[in-house]
Parts: sequence; structure tokens; C-alpha cells
Amino acid sequence: MEVSDLLNRYILVFVALVLVGCTAAPSPSAYTISGRVLDADGNGVPGVAIGITGGATGTVTTDEDGRWSFSGARGQVTVTPAHPDYEFDPPSRTIAGASGSVDFVAKMPLPDTDVRFVSTYAEVWWSHGQQHFIEYTVQNLGQAGQYKIEVYGRQVNVINPPWEFLGATELLSIGARGTEHSVHNLAIQMTLPYRYYTMRLDILVWTGSGWVKTDSTEVTVNR
Repeated sequence: MEVSDLLNRYILVFVALVLVGCTAAPSPSAYTISGRVLDADGNGVPGVAIGITGGATGTVTTDEDGRWSFSGARGQVTVTPAHPDYEFDPPSRTIAGASGSVDFVAKMPLPDTDVRFVSTYAEVWWSHGQQHFIEYTVQNLGQAGQYKIEVYGRQVNVINPPWEFLGATELLSIGARGTEHSVHNLAIQMTLPYRYYTMRLDILVWTGSGWVKTDSTEVTVNR
């Protein structure tokens, strides 16, 4: 065998090995994933955008029954639901192949702290230096937070009397939705030598940047 033939054979073997090493690994098989988005009562939630990222990219939307399906997923993908009116549990799920139903629960987000009056009562005790004693119960309809009560009064025998500030509670904490808070015998010292027949209680909640009034009620003072 001539040297040139032997060299050509070595070259061919080398090229073949190089080509084998450069051959790409086969791509993962495509699969289909599907699931459903339900609300807290178990009802399907339509119109939820289901985003797919990772081994495949795309978006599908839940139907009227909250169901969705995506074909063409490959390898590992992350499934993330999105809707402007809901939060989701879990926020996303990672899937690495065909599996069972990929479901999510849609939850209405809690509003900001929203404290409202449930009941109020006020009376004047003249034996205590003309003090108003106020009782009230409030309930929070939103997130946990802080609030205070401001108290105003109207003088008697005055035409169109203005509301006069009498006092306020300290900053109070309250739990999230459904939490009630009751205060008994809140003492408000009268600042003028007049009797107040009507009082106004304002609820103000702290937003982090300022106070916002969430409720107000008028109370007839028992004498």
C-alpha cells in the first residue's frame, strides 16, 4: 500500500470521528400539558393567561370552564398563570414531561387595610370632669394594618355648628380580613364648657405614605 493511500485513509477516519463528535444530541420529545384554574369555591376561572417558558414558549388562555392545554412542550417548562384580578396558588409550576393535570387556584387579592364600624356607643359622665366615654367595635375588610379613631363633637344651641376636634386614639394594629377590634371606655375630655349631643367618629388607616379615611359615623351621646 502506498504511503499516499494510507494517509488518505487516516484522513477519512479522522474526518468521520470529527463528524460523529459534532452530531447534535436528539431533541427532547414534544409533549402536551393541560390543567385547570379554579376559584376558591371550585368554579372554573375563564380568561386566565397561561404562560409557558423554558423548553417551549407560548401562551394559552383558559376557557369558560377554566381549562387550558398546550401542545409542543419540550424538556423542562415553567407554567405561570396571570390575570389582573387574581393572585394564584401556586404562582407557577415547573414541569419536566407529560404529567397529570397542572392546576392552579385563583384568589382575589386582599384590598388595602379597610376598617369599618360595626357598632358604636357614647355617653357623658359629669362626675368625671365632663368626659365622653366611647365604646366601639370595628372590623377589617382588607389586609392587616394600623388605624386610629378621630373624635369630633357638635355644640348645642348653635346654628349650623361646626365639627370640633375632641381627640383621637393612639395608633392601633388590626389583623387581616374578618378581624374585629373592640375598645371600651375610651375617654375624651371636653375642651369647652358645652355639652355635645352628637359626636362623629372617623376611622383613618395608615397607608405607609399618609392617612386615609375609610369610614365615619355619628353617635348620639347618652346623658
